[in-house]
Amino acid sequence: AQITNGSVEFADAQAGQSYVLTALDATLKLVDLKGAGRVEMSALYKGQPVKVAGVVNGVQQLLDGGVQGVDLSASAGGNTVSFKGSAGLDPLQAKGAVTGAVNDQITLFALMDQVPPRIPEGLGQKVKVSGELTLTADNQMFLRGATIDLDQNRLTGALDVALRDTPYVTAQLQADRLDFSAMSTDTSEGDGAANAGAGGWSDARIDVSGLSGVNGEFSLKANGIDLGSMQLAATDLKGTLDRARLVLDLANVGVFDGIVAGQFVVNGRGGLSVGGDLRASSVAMQKVLNDFAGFDRLVGDAGMSLKFLGVGGTMNEIMNGLTGSGRMDVGSGELLGLDIAGMIKNLDASYQGEGSKTVFDEI
Repeated sequence: AQITNGSVEFADAQAGQSYVLTALDATLKLVDLKGAGRVEMSALYKGQPVKVAGVVNGVQQLLDGGVQGVDLSASAGGNTVSFKGSAGLDPLQAKGAVTGAVNDQITLFALMDQVPPRIPEGLGQKVKVSGELTLTADNQMFLRGATIDLDQNRLTGALDVALRDTPYVTAQLQADRLDFSAMSTDTSEGDGAANAGAGGWSDARIDVSGLSGVNGEFSLKANGIDLGSMQLAATDLKGTLDRARLVLDLANVGVFDGIVAGQFVVNGRGGLSVGGDLRASSVAMQKVLNDFAGFDRLVGDAGMSLKFLGVGGTMNEIMNGLTGSGRMDVGSGELLGLDIAGMIKNLDASYQGEGSKTVFDEI
């Protein structure tokens, strides 16, 4: 059977929507109803080119509700997905190897009547996924032995999705080193920290509507994370997302030779608020102050605690309404270039002796 330059319209009366394929070229080859069926199809859907090709080992058996071997592939623009395994139609179910790639976000989001979001490099401008897929009759999807490439970052692990009105996702992921440096704004171009004194916090609205699109929980373990302005060592964190409220539990995050633990919350219910209750131990203060303030004269390990809450729809509103408390304790250390004895001897408060330092027991 062959269709050339055809069109197909599916009208969903219950949803009040219709779906139309145009410029349809399709070929179906079927020697016997109980034998293998082959289909090849190309068309335009919402103005975007789509293709489907596949083989079903037993067409009649599949239509009768049986589970049959299938080998399918589909593409939309530069986006592809393929599946090889077994599947059934009534109820809908599948089990087999799946691979997919998102290389053309414009086409992908056009098919969903959406504008592509601005995704920083490292978070999935281009995505590749592979693993063993199981789709059950009760709308549960399991991906085992998963490999997920987000641009230059690779994660492995397991992913479960309950296909509800609001999908529920459970993920356990691991990684070697992750590069999220593109998320950090270059302060030489003037970020919020550089312009705070001049009232430079951004007044752009922060859109967290995406938090309401999915619920779930996840865990991530990585040997290192590059955040641009900050380098994290071994990282172990867990998170939950429930009705637009994201809670990150930091079990063990290595930063500046020390460890940070605690909780960070982004709440998008009826507005936006961010808060945290963080604790740090054995943090190298010379590295912290050098990276954030260009000050490298304080040497010592510190313990810190910080509680904070900010509410507002922009960074400017959050920072100007920020409330909280913090504490820092530095054990024994040194202040480089501070020579108190030399100041007294020379009657000069700005005196710095070569190689001088002042040792302290506690700050």
